[in-house]
Amino acid sequence: KNVFEQSFKIPKDEEFDTRDKYSYYLDRKKIVDDIIVAVPTDHYIGLNHKFLPLAGKSMSQSILCNETGTYSEYFSDRYGFNNLDKNWDRSNKILLIGDSFTHGACVENKFTIAGRVNHKFNVLNLGYISSGPMIEYARFKEYYKKANTPYVIWIFSEQNDLDDLKFESTNNILQKYYYDENFHQNILQKQSDVDKYIMDIFLKKLSKEKDTRNNKLKKTDIYEKTNNSNNKIKTNIKLKKNNLKFNNIRNKIIDRYPNHERYFFKIIKKVEKTLINNNSKLIFVYMPSFETYAYDDPFLKRRKYVISEIKKTNINLINMTDIFNKHHDVLSLYPFRSYGHPNAKGYELVANEIIKKVIELEKY
Repeated sequence: KNVFEQSFKIPKDEEFDTRDKYSYYLDRKKIVDDIIVAVPTDHYIGLNHKFLPLAGKSMSQSILCNETGTYSEYFSDRYGFNNLDKNWDRSNKILLIGDSFTHGACVENKFTIAGRVNHKFNVLNLGYISSGPMIEYARFKEYYKKANTPYVIWIFSEQNDLDDLKFESTNNILQKYYYDENFHQNILQKQSDVDKYIMDIFLKKLSKEKDTRNNKLKKTDIYEKTNNSNNKIKTNIKLKKNNLKFNNIRNKIIDRYPNHERYFFKIIKKVEKTLINNNSKLIFVYMPSFETYAYDDPFLKRRKYVISEIKKTNINLINMTDIFNKHHDVLSLYPFRSYGHPNAKGYELVANEIIKKVIELEKY
């Protein structure tokens, strides 16, 4: 993955921001000095160093993504998450754990799951892009005690969470989090080290992207002096659609459960045990993917498997597939009815279900 990789977007009108993430960053840098493109966690995991950040750079303006025509940004908190920093100093009811869905991709903060739920209950958001269950578990171990919430919401992505385990399980530090109940990096006390580490990675990515684009420009100058931006957009859309078709075929043929899925359910059990010991409750939210509705439900087998395993436990379940299925126009819950994360309407449905479930559990 490329930290500057552009999200798929369909231009609606002249107001659609067609800049790629790299160009957008350079333009924003002229206005905001301390700004960074949120670095996906898989950029850290693959390095397998002796130190592993679990989120982003702290107290910085952070560029997330663009799927709606406008780039989403946020100012990170003291630990590099998408929260108001002061939220760590208050009493909170809910802790959210997940990947980009939870992080808030790709909408304004007020329209994210956390932003919506926060109207009813105080929330801390530990979601971050490109996260799988093992790094999410590491976050839980490091930050739950500090958060001390009566409810933990684990938001599961059907598209990639089980597959992420294959990659995450190769990381030595994540293995320690999993196998050693007492292992911690004490990451809360190392934020300055985290920030330095992330900036070093980001600046290297920035330099590499600059060199790559300079080389492309040189080639373009030789072979093509003019470049029509509309043609570029159409080409990008066509390529992305072809990739979607390929992924759909691949998922139908290889809807496999990784050999590492045993990690996932053991992780969930570990989290549940910790919460029971602290008189807290776990709510598991199953998030469907766009492909489920745009194609012939390539994740059906996986969904049945995960849901059936969760139902064998006493964990509270919210299956958003059932909720989305009831919507009169489910594709309208995604940007431009195309591949991507849910839009503001989609996230609102998720937030409403979380609020309803917590209110229900509060009665007992």
